[in-house]
Amino acid sequence: MVLQPEGMTVIPFLFTRIKPSLAACFLWLALASIVLSCASTRAVDRDSTSDVVARVEGAAITADQLKAKLARSGSAPGNADEVSERKRLMLDELVNAELLHRAAKKAGFEEKPEIREALRNFIVSRYREETLAPLLSKITISDEEINSYYQGRQSEFTVPPMRRGALIEVPVPVRATEEKKAELLARAEKARAEALGLDPDTASFGQVAVTYSDDQATRYRGGDMGWLSRGRPGRWDAKVEEALFSLAHTGVISPIITTAHGHYLVKLVEMKESYIRPLAEVKERIRYQLLNKKREAATAAFFEGLKQSVSVTINEELLKTLETSNPAPGPPALPGR
Repeated sequence: MVLQPEGMTVIPFLFTRIKPSLAACFLWLALASIVLSCASTRAVDRDSTSDVVARVEGAAITADQLKAKLARSGSAPGNADEVSERKRLMLDELVNAELLHRAAKKAGFEEKPEIREALRNFIVSRYREETLAPLLSKITISDEEINSYYQGRQSEFTVPPMRRGALIEVPVPVRATEEKKAELLARAEKARAEALGLDPDTASFGQVAVTYSDDQATRYRGGDMGWLSRGRPGRWDAKVEEALFSLAHTGVISPIITTAHGHYLVKLVEMKESYIRPLAEVKERIRYQLLNKKREAATAAFFEGLKQSVSVTINEELLKTLETSNPAPGPPALPGR
């Protein structure tokens, strides 16, 4: 016979069979119940029932616990019946969590390596959240710091000169005969002559590129090469890019440029000179960089402080010889990818 304390109702609960596919979920719930029970269960005298809503064996579920759960679950329904039902549902969840906790402890879950590791990681995460995170959140970057960084690193914010050009390519095969080489050079010279005769309003090489250029990526766009930045590797031979940047103003066509791959003509279409990005454009980027640096330094100092009272040794020899497994290869690429 079970004695029922006055003012309390003994609530029967049934375990439903847990399918194997839900084992991971059960594991997580068991861990969560252990952690929550350690963090939030209030010790209540077994004979005190004034603020105890339910008991599961010796474990008490208090009114404060139920109120907290109700608050976390969101706004309450309007009428009395819905409020009552909601309280009952929340209480059922608390009781079920305690039942899971007890079942897990009985099954030895607290001693499972993966549970102990998960609990350890949870504690580490919470300690970090409550100690290091508030410290980092107080770090700020002033406008003076941003301006000082900006003024001291102008080269970091300098945009190199850019040129937009048009191109005609007349490739010369490696094994071409002298006669063939002369023929291809004459083709490049003819292309230049026709390009010089284009209407001045023609920004690119227009139809001349279609007729003479063998570069398939640009010939049907009048030879348009797009924007090139000085000093940054591109798809074109360095001699071709240098010739483009040497042109003094838009509309000028270069002499024939000969490289190991063939003959080229370039025409300057647009130009942008080098400039320094204004502070307003890069201010937030600088703030982000400085904030990260300060937070990294504060984090390092935080852990150095922890080490002051703890001995930490590293087995360097083992670390050097420790073998690591490579990640498993992914699935083979689909045909045509």
